[in-house]
Amino acid sequence: MKIVLQILLFCTILYGANTQEAKTEGEIKVIHVLSDKSNKYAPEDGSAFLLKLKYISEDFYEGLHFGIGAYANGDTGLTDWEGKNNALGLFSQPKGDTSVVFGELYLHYKNQTTDAVVGRGLLDTPLTKISTTLTPNFYEAVSLKNSLNENISLYLGHINAISFGSQGATDWALV
Repeated sequence: MKIVLQILLFCTILYGANTQEAKTEGEIKVIHVLSDKSNKYAPEDGSAFLLKLKYISEDFYEGLHFGIGAYANGDTGLTDWEGKNNALGLFSQPKGDTSVVFGELYLHYKNQTTDAVVGRGLLDTPLTKISTTLTPNFYEAVSLKNSLNENISLYLGHINAISFGSQGATDWALV
């Protein structure tokens, strides 16, 4: 109940701050994995949800804005935890306990040639974009992309820390 109240408060704040240029985004994902007993590779099951709420401000200085996003992940209540192999990659916490994280808090500057981001958020690179996770990984990073012309761009970035999502064990092994 406490988490639901926190999420409702966050939504109220975001809605109140909404303008024509600012935007509020939301997303709900629910996934249920059924075990296939003949599948000896991964006979696991589970049921999880993800609730995402995000606010992107209007530009407060020529091309500069901020974003903040909250993510809640947990068991839908349909997972049978008694004596089964559960698909733990669905959950950010053991036994599907609900967790809420402010996964995104960043400053973003963009003009015709430069795109710079500093803070905590999602990164869209071949090594950081994971498509098979319910809760994404969040990165504390600095990135700079500069377009030299319409065919050539330079991208520089530095990742300082990572907050593992629901596939954390898999990502930890890959990293």
